[in-house]
Parts: sequence; C-alpha cells; structure tokens
Amino acid sequence: MAKTALPPELTRLREAYSSGGVAAKAMLDDFASRTNNQRITKVDQILNRLRSANVQRWEVIALFRKLEELEHGKFIEGRKGHPSRFVWSSSPIDVGKAAQGDVTPINLVSIDASADDSLEELRDYVFPLRSGTDATFELPADLTQKEAERLSAFIKTLAVPE
Repeated sequence: MAKTALPPELTRLREAYSSGGVAAKAMLDDFASRTNNQRITKVDQILNRLRSANVQRWEVIALFRKLEELEHGKFIEGRKGHPSRFVWSSSPIDVGKAAQGDVTPINLVSIDASADDSLEELRDYVFPLRSGTDATFELPADLTQKEAERLSAFIKTLAVPE
C-alpha cells in the first residue's frame, strides 16, 4: 500500500510539533484539547494556561511566528498597552489536532478588521486569590458598576460553604 504524500504545509506543522520542544508540543496539545475555537489567543493567556509546563514567552512568540509563516493566522506585537496576540485564520483546534497527526482538514476562518477592534475592548485582570493561585479575568475595559455587581454576585455563587 503506497503512502500518500502530505502537503508541505502539514509536514512543516508536524515538524514544528515534533521538533519544537516542550513548549510547541504543550501549546499545540492545548489548542487540540479545546472544545471552543478562539479567534484571538493572547501571549499572556497561553502563558497562564501552560504555567505548569514552564513555557517561556519567547517560545510562545516563536511558535506563533511559525504558525504565521504556515498561514494559520497573524502574530501581532503588543503596542501602546495592547497585548501581543495571535489572530487565527485557521481553527486553532484543527491546527492542534493536525500537528498531532489527525487527518481531518484544517478549517479556515475569515480575518476581518472587527476581530482586531473587539480585542481593544477587553482587558486581562489578574487577582492574587491565595498563595500560589491567581484568578485571571478577561473583562471589558469599560466595565460598568452594574456589570461589576452582577459579576460579584455570580462569583459569590461559586463559593464552597465553610
């Protein structure tokens, strides 16, 4: 039985997965394990998700640049208070699964200007909850008092009775 040659882009993606070190593998595994696609992945967001794998910022940026080279999206350096981020043109879940060896096609998503504009409306907030545990919130930059009160009431429902 003859083997079918893989497209060069897929071969390069799988090479990035297998030879990209622990960070590339951890990131692509994380993308593959998600149930919902993200339109935008912030560098700080992925660093926080992969904290236990000791992934370094430069490693995240290197993989995002590689994914940009493979035409799966665009890496945008943070400027003027905006975070460094990767705007996907492909499904991150499909990219992660393809890197792992899955044979299903990688679905494309459209890049539009509104996706980048909506990023400006959200901001990450890190709250030191207890020793060694931070809570990260991604909230609108113009959060209103009423929204903050609703969020506070919701968080109270999550607490375990003492």
